[in-house]
Amino acid sequence: MTKLTVIDFSAQPYDGEDILHSPLGGTQSAVLETCLALSNDLDVTLHNATDRERRIGRLAIKPNRAVSAGELVAADWVVFVSGVPSGLLERIPHRAGRPRLALWAHHDVVQPAVQHLTEPAVLRQLAKYLFASEWQRDRYCATFFIDRAATAVVGNPYCQRALERIERRDKSFDQPHLIYTSTPDRGLSVLVDAFPAFVARHPGAKLTVLSGMELYGSADNEPYRRLFEKVEETPGVRLMKPTGKLRLYECLRDANVFAYPSTIDETFCIAALEARVLENVLLLGKRGALPENFADARFVALSGDPATYAPAWAQFMSDAWAQVSASPPRAELAAAAAAYRERFAPAAVARRVRGALFC
Repeated sequence: MTKLTVIDFSAQPYDGEDILHSPLGGTQSAVLETCLALSNDLDVTLHNATDRERRIGRLAIKPNRAVSAGELVAADWVVFVSGVPSGLLERIPHRAGRPRLALWAHHDVVQPAVQHLTEPAVLRQLAKYLFASEWQRDRYCATFFIDRAATAVVGNPYCQRALERIERRDKSFDQPHLIYTSTPDRGLSVLVDAFPAFVARHPGAKLTVLSGMELYGSADNEPYRRLFEKVEETPGVRLMKPTGKLRLYECLRDANVFAYPSTIDETFCIAALEARVLENVLLLGKRGALPENFADARFVALSGDPATYAPAWAQFMSDAWAQVSASPPRAELAAAAAAYRERFAPAAVARRVRGALFC
């Protein structure tokens, strides 16, 4: 059977059940769900920061600190998640043209983990590049002079296993119930500053915030302590720690507006995808790949003086909710959610990965 080895050198351990009950970052959740789907047809091994070998269905999960040369040579493809540690490529043995090496990119070009792509020797050894969006691919090709013919856009999946396990309910639009489900550094301060003005126009509005660095395996929220204190002090806001996909999807099911004034350039945004497949209205900052991936969302561009962000976002949210409440788009949201569920199901993303590597 065709053999695929995927190596994630991040410090966060995860397995098939962790994602359902414990917080997990977007990159790791995308890698896990895609690898599980790929393992239906391929012999797939995923190396991450786990402390022991385990098997989830047909997927083997092994520690990333102990990847044997024999396993690498036996693989048809070795796929590195987000980046490759310096000097590793030169130590990988090649026999009879195996393995072929690929980068599964999740970061933007400005992040430290991908700066090794400035080295010509690295580019020569990588045969394929997988991207989450066209926006991301364009930036990599322009920045690192990557041959576009060696690239493919595969997207990212939601957690279909969690979606299928939660109880379905009809979406209510009687009152605005906003939700934010990303790390605190991606626009949470703008949203919290804007929320009181939104409540003044729409009394009874609620905001649920699931945020914290626990998404990336860290409990260090000290840099955001004052922000979280402000969140807790704001009337109408409920602050929760990040959680596994089952509880997260229940919270998204019970909300009706995903409010995300993104202040960074997203390469994809699984948080918005999850909100969309659970039939939430999307209110997004116009940054990065968000307009490409969520063309049916409502957008506002936050630019110029940061002091203007919160007032602009408050006005944007108020105008959007006035339109939504006047004519709740239940049918449109349901139809669009079905299309997103089909396009970004783990099996669909896995098909695109297989097509990129093996066709």
